[in-house]
Amino acid sequence: MSDQPALWDRMRDFADKSQDAPTNFELRRLAGEFERNTLGFFGTPQTCDVKTFMGSWARARKFWCELTGEPLV
Repeated sequence: MSDQPALWDRMRDFADKSQDAPTNFELRRLAGEFERNTLGFFGTPQTCDVKTFMGSWARARKFWCELTGEPLV
């Protein structure tokens, strides 16, 4: 495990500091979708399937990496 906060928390923190409204909206939208699907995937009962969970992770991670320059893998 990493000592970093969850990706959705980092995305929301970035949005709080950014002045670009469309980027902020997309960061918050993707962060919310990813958090909701993560909690659903690992929850009991499981409310999110692997395809939905991985799709939301991929969209959030791709946007984050394009925005910050962080390597995708």
